[in-house]
Amino acid sequence: MRRKIVLSICILFGCLCMTYGQLMNNLSFNETFRYRVKQMDEFMKRFNGIESIPLPLEDSLKRCTNMLYLFDSELFRNNPDSVKNAVFEFIEAAVEDSTSLHYTDSTWTAEVLCYCHYKNKEEKVTLFLKPEQVEVYVYRWVIVGAKGEILDLEPLKRNHGLDIQPDNHEVGFIDLSKIAAIGNENILNYSEKNYLPDALSVFYALIYSGQLTLAVVEKTKFHLWQVPGYTFTVERVEREGNNTGWLISSFKRIDGNKRDNCSEELYR
Repeated sequence: MRRKIVLSICILFGCLCMTYGQLMNNLSFNETFRYRVKQMDEFMKRFNGIESIPLPLEDSLKRCTNMLYLFDSELFRNNPDSVKNAVFEFIEAAVEDSTSLHYTDSTWTAEVLCYCHYKNKEEKVTLFLKPEQVEVYVYRWVIVGAKGEILDLEPLKRNHGLDIQPDNHEVGFIDLSKIAAIGNENILNYSEKNYLPDALSVFYALIYSGQLTLAVVEKTKFHLWQVPGYTFTVERVEREGNNTGWLISSFKRIDGNKRDNCSEELYR
């Protein structure tokens, strides 16, 4: 079985490395459309082996073949041999674990790049979303993280000349009323030294106050951690050929003990 999988991957790897012009010459529009991964739901079905690309293969090889065609062929351009071996190990790990992907999984995150309006300027903010169960069989996407320059409130260097003096309690903390005059951008000078601002809370506060408005969603990608020992990213690839749509744009090994920290590292 392992030999069949290796042989299948080697043959299909050669197909993926063909020029897109060759692919277009060999495939009709309808065939190209059938190869294209049009939605994330379709990506998951192909990954799980529920749907198959139109190739005459044994049933035992279909899932591995589907998974191979879910990789962006650009990954193989620079180091084809090393990437091919790494891809095979990834597929083998998923097949041996019988890994399946589902919308309801808690181990995947959407990363969305947004253009925003803030103080009459266009800014970028990256939001992170996850599925949340509302009730039985009912789910929704919720914002769980955010990052961007306008959400970074911490000053480069704290000015200790702005400290609230130790005897200020004797005069009813009058220095608090002077914050606006000193400059609102200095507010973190009054926080404890180990305090780190929460970018997501800043995002919610700016939206709530009307200072920040979301204008356009520029790009979306998905980060998944369901395959044991790996994390991988899925992005939409637009080009001619049969290797298009929602494809795995990157993947890497992770320590099993660090899986729970993946989301936090992603937000930072």
